[in-house]
Amino acid sequence: MIMKYASLYRAAIGLCFFWCTTSVHAQTLSTNTVKYKLTYNVDTEVYTVWVHPDYSTPNSNNTNGSEFSATAQVSLKVPKAFVIQDITDLKGFWEKDPRKLGDPAIEPTLASETYDSTARYYAIGKAPFQTNLGKFTVGDSVALFTFKGNGCFGPVSILAANDPFIQAAFNASSLNVRASFYSRSGQPTGGNEIPKEQFIAKKGPDVNCSAESKIGVAKYIASVVDNLDGSFNVSYGVKVVNTGDVPLANVQVYDTLSNTFSSPATYILVGGVTATPSFPVNTSFDGSGNNTGLLAGTSSLAVGDSVVLDFTVKVIPGTGNTGPFFNSAWGEGTFNDIKVLDRSNNGQQVDPDLDGNSGDNSIPTPVVLAPQGTADVALRVSVSDNLPQVNDNVTIRLVLENQGTLSATGLEVKDLLPNGVQFIGSSGDGSYVEGKWTVGSVTAGDSAVILLTIKVISMGAQYYTAEVSKMNESDVDSSPDNGVVSEDDFGRVCISAPVLLCTNQTVEISSPPGSTGIQWFRNGVLLPNETSATLKVTSAGSYTFTTSGDVCPAGGCCPILVEEVDCCPVNVCVPVVITKVKRGVR
Repeated sequence: MIMKYASLYRAAIGLCFFWCTTSVHAQTLSTNTVKYKLTYNVDTEVYTVWVHPDYSTPNSNNTNGSEFSATAQVSLKVPKAFVIQDITDLKGFWEKDPRKLGDPAIEPTLASETYDSTARYYAIGKAPFQTNLGKFTVGDSVALFTFKGNGCFGPVSILAANDPFIQAAFNASSLNVRASFYSRSGQPTGGNEIPKEQFIAKKGPDVNCSAESKIGVAKYIASVVDNLDGSFNVSYGVKVVNTGDVPLANVQVYDTLSNTFSSPATYILVGGVTATPSFPVNTSFDGSGNNTGLLAGTSSLAVGDSVVLDFTVKVIPGTGNTGPFFNSAWGEGTFNDIKVLDRSNNGQQVDPDLDGNSGDNSIPTPVVLAPQGTADVALRVSVSDNLPQVNDNVTIRLVLENQGTLSATGLEVKDLLPNGVQFIGSSGDGSYVEGKWTVGSVTAGDSAVILLTIKVISMGAQYYTAEVSKMNESDVDSSPDNGVVSEDDFGRVCISAPVLLCTNQTVEISSPPGSTGIQWFRNGVLLPNETSATLKVTSAGSYTFTTSGDVCPAGGCCPILVEEVDCCPVNVCVPVVITKVKRGVR
């Protein structure tokens, strides 16, 4: 139902006839305008077209509580390979088999026009019959029709009002492919006028069937100040990042402080919430009841953008109630009305393991409110890739955080690199030689970070351990160099390079020293009676084990990947058995 001047709509109502014979640039714009919006449901693979009014009913042009549309046209810009299918009416009757436009091979007159010829276009017309669209309210979208595609080829969008293809189609074929909307509210009540156009622009981003919306949140202690009167000022920072590849709308962050500082502790906010860069904040935020949102209004985050929210809480923990107090914040946003969520991870990195998924990092942020004179250090260890190949370089990241109220001094961390790796180099705070990281001092609320680059030179699972070995002050919940893996000054990570298994041969794999109560699995399936520290393997697969011994990192032991290979060249390998015998004495 593309508008072709002088022919296609002669049988339509007079409103449409005048429009069809008027230049694409000559329409008078109504004061009551609308936008078109497109959304996509990734689960159903259905696109929905919406009309988004900038006015409400009733109004001076339309005293009825509902809006009535005479005719309309929705125009789309799609990838070249995209074919529109299954157009389904929601409001009004829409063309079911629109013509695909924009191919200069089919329409040679387009060859001399300037437009995006890598895309294709559809103009979908509404039958010129009066349709009750229901009540219009400013900002509330009304769904018009849905459709599907023949596959996922890239972004699909409402054709912008100034898209060059509009003029190109008019010049080449006298086609009006500009989106349009005509309703009772758009026209003056006096009549006898050329109908006024109401479509003004598209609303919202292009939709991409392959795009993924994600949000990441990190929360950290900026500082802890002992007020020397039984109270502490705890300054928090919350970092929110759009980690997906589509923009996010309706961004909000929630923090229920009343759960963190519950009785006998009490707290109050000091100074309110600040945002960097500037965002509208909830000036009455207190972290309790229904008032846990840090932001006000509707905020958006472009792809890759971030915002940091800072606030300070004055806490009276109560006699002997030093903590630790654990706190998490929640972040959310929407894309095409689909909500994404993330719970905060302790620290300033939303995805510290660098696996592209901030959702699997959700360690609560602890704070110990100890009297003046106490420090509290915690060691965090992570690895950039725990399933590398032999000869790959990987990075081990150590973060030593002071969660106490005083500086920690004289800090050293001892570590043990496994035999199957080669140390390449280090960068970061302090100095490092194999076996020892000399940190020095870390002020309250601050952290020291070092990156160790290693090369994997052996197959199988290997374990790296590190522990705070020296510290001048007393730590409230750990002791240096005592080997207690459950304390927060001890860290361990594992890496696992594939083990190569020659065809028709056997390889032996083992659990770490100290493992007890072992049970082996292959590809997640329990191996009956395999409960020893070692396992003889004759087939490829992913081998894991459970153990009651405290020998694995917090996230669990690495799987041992066994890959079967042909170790013998074709027509060359000959089995030989050599037996040593005692030579007789003559």
